Amino acid sequence: MFACAPLFIFQSTVYDRLEQTLSDPTLSVAAVSKDSRHYVEMATAFHEGDWFEGIVERAHRQPLYPALLATAMAVGADSLRGLAFVNILVGCLTILLLLGIGRWVFARWWVGLIGALAYVSSEFIIGNIGGRLMTEPLYILVVTTTLAFALKYLETNRLVYLLGASAAAGLAYLTRPNGLFLFVAMWVTFLVHDLVRKKFVELFPVDASKTSANDRAPSPQQPQILTRYLLPLAIFVIVATPSWAPRLIEFNDPVYHGYLPNYMWVDSYEEGHVGGAPRYTVWDYVNSHDVGDVAYRMAYGIAFVFWGSTDDFGVSGILFYLLALTGVGLGLRSCRLGHIMLVVFMCFQSSPLVWTALSNGNGRVSYSALFPFLLFYVMILSTELYRRRYATSQLLQKKTV
Repeated sequence: MFACAPLFIFQSTVYDRLEQTLSDPTLSVAAVSKDSRHYVEMATAFHEGDWFEGIVERAHRQPLYPALLATAMAVGADSLRGLAFVNILVGCLTILLLLGIGRWVFARWWVGLIGALAYVSSEFIIGNIGGRLMTEPLYILVVTTTLAFALKYLETNRLVYLLGASAAAGLAYLTRPNGLFLFVAMWVTFLVHDLVRKKFVELFPVDASKTSANDRAPSPQQPQILTRYLLPLAIFVIVATPSWAPRLIEFNDPVYHGYLPNYMWVDSYEEGHVGGAPRYTVWDYVNSHDVGDVAYRMAYGIAFVFWGSTDDFGVSGILFYLLALTGVGLGLRSCRLGHIMLVVFMCFQSSPLVWTALSNGNGRVSYSALFPFLLFYVMILSTELYRRRYATSQLLQKKTV
């Protein structure tokens, strides 16, 4: 019964926001303007059977979200209200996923309930689902799935979870271009884990609570390394085929995303936002910048991504972020390797957002990339508080005996 509460809260709040959007002409226009219009145009092309042109004409967009909108169009739901139900369905699936993660990853149902309540109480989530046709809800769903599989893999060393994480990361890339960085960050995180876990076990040889069976297992031999690092790449490439295949045919570049790489090497949005192929390279940046410029760019990006982007979503966004940061602190203090690796994963996948914040500082993009990690750390906060409370009660019982 308690598990139904997040779904009830979500549906009541998001339907209210959707009705506000539909009843206000200004909000209705905004819901399908700018980026949203691109996705609707791609969905229309897909619905009419022109998949190839739909992808290559908007090379800086990815096809999964438009494909879902095209599915809605195929069943006659081609109005703004009908297309909005795609995001509502994605939101419901995310809530059910979080409820399942509570049992599956943390072995406590109420942890998933806390994660789901954090999700539905977010103004960022409600606004993007009820007010825009954007990729953020779908991206959060697939990244949350990626993190769940990744944590299960780090805990158990089972191949099926490794493949699940790789497939989910492939879906993230099909949703947004920065899903490519998500996969690379996950791959590097697994590598770092394998490099440090032997030393970690030496530091905590008797505390099994801080290490999993995977951490205490022998270091992987060469055949295992091939499976661990090459097979995930193959799965990712297979899942991402709808993205890279048309680009390879049309542009001779499987990861061609139009002008997006410009933002890596310029200092303003106006310089980077030019149509066509990329105009700037790393050498342009090296020849026109010094170490001080790099330091300023990194400092600006860190401040923007890890605080500035969270300040746009009201009191609920700031409170959620502070709770998640507390979870990060307790997770690191617990010295549990899985919690530490989650921070490593978050930092690696955020690095491109940090670097491009100066030239393309989009709080919506940065926050949605962080949001799934923050959800997990809110859940980790609840488990660590419960663990500490349980340990304290056990200590008090021993003293009274």
